[in-house]
Amino acid sequence: MKWLVVVPDGAADKPVASLEGKTPFEKASTPVLDMLASKGLVGMVRTIPENMVSGSDVGNLSLLGYNPQHILTGRASLEALGANIHLKEGSSAFRMNFVSLAKKSSYEDSIMLNYGVDKISDEESNQLIDELKEALLNEKDFPEINLYSGSGFKNIMVAEGDFSTLNLQSAHTFLGEPIRDYLPSKNSDDIKKVTMLEKIIQISIAVFEKSSVNLVRESRGLQPIDAVWFWGQGTAMKDEDFNLRRGLSSALVSGVNIVKGIGRWANMDVADIPTATGTIDTDYDAKVRAVKDAFMEGKDFVFLHIEAPDDCSHRRDANGKVKSIEFIDREILAPLVEFMEKEFDEFSILVAPDHFTFSSDGNHGDEPVPFVIYQKTIEENVDVDNAEISNFSEKTCSRGAFVESGKELIDKFLNR
Repeated sequence: MKWLVVVPDGAADKPVASLEGKTPFEKASTPVLDMLASKGLVGMVRTIPENMVSGSDVGNLSLLGYNPQHILTGRASLEALGANIHLKEGSSAFRMNFVSLAKKSSYEDSIMLNYGVDKISDEESNQLIDELKEALLNEKDFPEINLYSGSGFKNIMVAEGDFSTLNLQSAHTFLGEPIRDYLPSKNSDDIKKVTMLEKIIQISIAVFEKSSVNLVRESRGLQPIDAVWFWGQGTAMKDEDFNLRRGLSSALVSGVNIVKGIGRWANMDVADIPTATGTIDTDYDAKVRAVKDAFMEGKDFVFLHIEAPDDCSHRRDANGKVKSIEFIDREILAPLVEFMEKEFDEFSILVAPDHFTFSSDGNHGDEPVPFVIYQKTIEENVDVDNAEISNFSEKTCSRGAFVESGKELIDKFLNR
């Protein structure tokens, strides 16, 4: 038996007015996903445990059968690991976004225009990080800090100390608003630590304003990179081996460091795909090839993650989200179902988002998400009558089974 998990990140949604009152799943043309739903086990699964903040760290750990409440310290620790940055004891990692601002006379009054600036080359990112590092050399009161250029707008800062008590706000939650109420000092009481973070933000504004990177970007009609923004801090997590836990050989395919970090933490074989962007223009063909290669090399279990629906939601782009779901159906599911039908006598496919992301406001939701489990050797679903389920959506899957946790779902998936 071969097992494939496909995670369209943040694809679950509420009805959207601009989509004629439909959800993106309902609006999208998804013939392959609809076929899987008509022949498989459908239902809803709770991927976000109570009292946890909905996010890709929590949702994807859940879909791999882990309990995030017991192991998660903060998403940036996994993002660092995804970038091959290993935290030492007593240090914290932060997500450090490149953001765009409508700047005002007071930096606190600046408006958050974009939580993650588009089309950033590796050269641009490296130059800006180097310029910021140089400007920070004069700051003698800071603890030891290191800045790392990441993928696109997603960078990492590692600082000596435990910052877990700080309440840092992700920039995608307040687009179009002044940053004033979302600054670290407005949400946390540790003055020394939040002062450091805010000072780095202010220094980045001054440094980036003079950088040749932005002069070139503006000449090309691209949005400038105005500042850095910190969130998602976490300390090192104790490793757990998915292969030993499940008695399987496994691989993970993703274009974003948070999910690659989960794979490295769980000792899965993590694919390196330089052309995977984490946006709607990601290299779908390369991801499909990586999945095929993993199975043909003898892997039993492959976890495939696609970030595009979540990214479109954060940008309030409902139509883009529909397109991303259609791309996943056509460019990911269609060739992989055909491949598995041809190569293997027995296989199972699980498709499930990690969480809701609302394209109306860009925020995550903690509601149970739709899922389908399709198994080649079982044409008729023994758990639920699928005679009237002709498409995959939040509404149709709610007629099926309810699964209380990601662990329960993965147990069902592997043991059917």
